[in-house]
Amino acid sequence: MKSAIAALSVRSQSLLQHVISAEQYDFWMRQMGLIEAWSRCFARVVAVAQTTPDGVVLSLKPNRHQRRLIAGPRCAVSVEVAGRNIARSFVWSNSEDGRYMQVSISRQAADPVSRQLLEDTAVGDIVELLPASGDSPPPTLDARSVAPDTALVYLRRSEKTVSVTRGTSLLEALELAGVKPTYGCRRGICNRCSCTRIQGQTTDMVSGESSDEPGHPVRICINRASSDLELDL
Repeated sequence: MKSAIAALSVRSQSLLQHVISAEQYDFWMRQMGLIEAWSRCFARVVAVAQTTPDGVVLSLKPNRHQRRLIAGPRCAVSVEVAGRNIARSFVWSNSEDGRYMQVSISRQAADPVSRQLLEDTAVGDIVELLPASGDSPPPTLDARSVAPDTALVYLRRSEKTVSVTRGTSLLEALELAGVKPTYGCRRGICNRCSCTRIQGQTTDMVSGESSDEPGHPVRICINRASSDLELDL
């Protein structure tokens, strides 16, 4: 029954877009326990293999958006920790039969994502997979070298520069850096977290679209940094 609903939903998206938002669509798919989504990549955990005392390999069955969103040897896994979605990058590969993604998880000190994936993830759970950006940051804002999976964000009103993870929404990354931006729904609907981009590129984690137009609003709850940024925050 669930697979039939998912198949019908895929064929009907062109009609559904006139009566339901992508966020609402994804919400109801999750409520039904499905991994189908409008444009995001969700995956179901089909196996958990303990490899070391502090390491596991998760076998994941992703939805149809994997090929479009996930490329390269790493992907970011997003889980909910204390009411917030947080993502971390991990190495992945295909299973021997090519049916599943296999993600290697190792415990990292002070990392709530690896801890939750190790301790609380079970077969049947659903996680979200995000691209793990490997783009080199452009030489703007700051001359310091940063890791390839991080970006520098300059907050003009606060006069602060913080380093953020590219695989995490700007809202969550800024919160982890000790910044407390205004927010509401955390789902890209209410626009309370929206701020103006002064320079730099962001990627919408729902649609997958990137933008670098100065002066445009950025909903930081559903956008991640694709380069160094300057925001009116």
